[in-house]
Amino acid sequence: MTVLLSSRSFSDTTYSGNPNTRDEYAFGMGSTIGGPGGILSLQADFPFLQRYSVHLGAGSGLYFDSYYLTFRAYLREHKFSPYAGLGVGRWQGVQSPEKLAQNLPLTKNLGLVKESGNEAHANLHVVPLALGLHFLAESGLSMFAEFEFLLSLRNARVSPYGALGFQWYL
Repeated sequence: MTVLLSSRSFSDTTYSGNPNTRDEYAFGMGSTIGGPGGILSLQADFPFLQRYSVHLGAGSGLYFDSYYLTFRAYLREHKFSPYAGLGVGRWQGVQSPEKLAQNLPLTKNLGLVKESGNEAHANLHVVPLALGLHFLAESGLSMFAEFEFLLSLRNARVSPYGALGFQWYL
């Protein structure tokens, strides 16, 4: 019986001779669950300078529409990259304030739905502050998970939130 031992660690694993393939792609497109887009959104990713990217998205919080622009700084050049993010989002067009307050209570805390729960403001601007982990395969498939705080510019309240995303880079 032969036992093979390797001194190669997970962090040594690279591909294509480049530990960070983000600079090999000009554009990424995908979907996000949660985050500044509300419940579900489509997001475009524009990487630049190897360690940074800008995201433009539009989505829905079931009873409201959302639009956002975020910025990410990747903390390491690897296919598994932790990152920090900052951005701005706009939530608007509330259809049913009662259902929204009941199904997504953070909208009441952040000020999109008034405290009574019976009436909504026309719009809300949020600032997402995020920490996450991004995986990018050599094939261009990508996924990320992030924890974030959404800061309301209406009442300066903060609510914890999160996001999961799947993207394809071209």
